[in-house]
Amino acid sequence: MMADKKSPEKPDKPFFVGYLPMPAALARFYWPLALLLLAAAAAAGHFWAMQQQSAGEATWRPAAPEVLRGVLTLRPYPALHRFHPQNPGRIESVLLVGQGKHAANLPARFDGRAVAIRGAEILRGNWRMLEIPSVTENENGHENSGENSGTISLAEIPDENALRAELGFESLGGVVFRGEIADSKCFLGVMKPGAGAVHKACAELCLLGGIPPMLVVQNAQREKFGYLLLNTDGTSAAKSLAPLAAESVQVRGELLRQGDLLFVKMNAGGLARF
Repeated sequence: MMADKKSPEKPDKPFFVGYLPMPAALARFYWPLALLLLAAAAAAGHFWAMQQQSAGEATWRPAAPEVLRGVLTLRPYPALHRFHPQNPGRIESVLLVGQGKHAANLPARFDGRAVAIRGAEILRGNWRMLEIPSVTENENGHENSGENSGTISLAEIPDENALRAELGFESLGGVVFRGEIADSKCFLGVMKPGAGAVHKACAELCLLGGIPPMLVVQNAQREKFGYLLLNTDGTSAAKSLAPLAAESVQVRGELLRQGDLLFVKMNAGGLARF
């Protein structure tokens, strides 16, 4: 008997070879699948983006310097205090910082005096900060010429004595806060984000340069509040807190107010990671 001659087997399903055109049956299946996966990836990206916390409404205006007038205090952190332009019954306190990662450098002879200061505004919420060039003086007590010229000068302001009388420190009692240690300059608008682990190296350098450290506290409504931190003796805590930049901590201390600035003077042993 002769053996039956078998015909070559044909595949039941289309077979795809990379260097050949895709079979029509496979194309009809994979094109809708690819579009579906792209749409799912876009939807997932949008969802996760919406879960991220906003860096906050903040503005830095280095190209449009402002001149502000008020009473200057240099300790614990340089600040200019003035009656609020839109609400004369309220004091507005403007933190002062230097350019780059440096504290404001102002001559001691201006401490407690009415002055006019020129610098770049940094704004976030009710916070206002002014970035100013470092000021050096010659032997006659005048600002050196060049980029420092015109940064600060004595000025006359209305109700100067009444304003100065309001600038003592008021104790608001003991507090316990949990939050993140940030450098106030970046957090208030120079960097976005100006907080969080991604900002740790920058924040640490800013604090080492003397930028005022801020404890950023968030309430149940995700509103953020900032409290300037002081050592137990009421001095700047910038350098001592630099290693804890961008970390979550619990702070126990005394809440103080000067103008509209709020400070926490930390208790001895009142700072801990959590």
